[in-house]
Amino acid sequence: MTDPTALADRYGSGSRNRTNLVLAVAAVAGIALVAVTIWSFVSQADPDVRSTLRTYDIRSEHEVVAELVVARGDTDVRATCRLHAVAQDHSTVGRAQQVVDSGRATQVLEVRIPTERRAVSVVADGCTSPDQHRPR
Repeated sequence: MTDPTALADRYGSGSRNRTNLVLAVAAVAGIALVAVTIWSFVSQADPDVRSTLRTYDIRSEHEVVAELVVARGDTDVRATCRLHAVAQDHSTVGRAQQVVDSGRATQVLEVRIPTERRAVSVVADGCTSPDQHRPR
């Protein structure tokens, strides 16, 4: 069996201060990571505005009408909602933008989308507000 003192003499012993410093830095980094994670969850949990595409109706070769449900966190929030119509070949054939700045906090909007040719589907790109840049 090897004597621990001989090993320390041969290879040197670890610095207790360096070990404590590494542990302190790791603890601070862990606390910062947890704090940033909690902050990001809380800040994204209650958006200013969100939307859901309820239904759409392909009225003609050049028009689609979509029904969009917009929920604003407050009646003072100005929301800008975007939708686009898609053709059979998956290309975008029409776009529409609807601004909601008055009325009830939750509204059902009928949005007309002019198309360059026949659409087969509508996609709600989401709504943004001055304080919420990511569409929801």
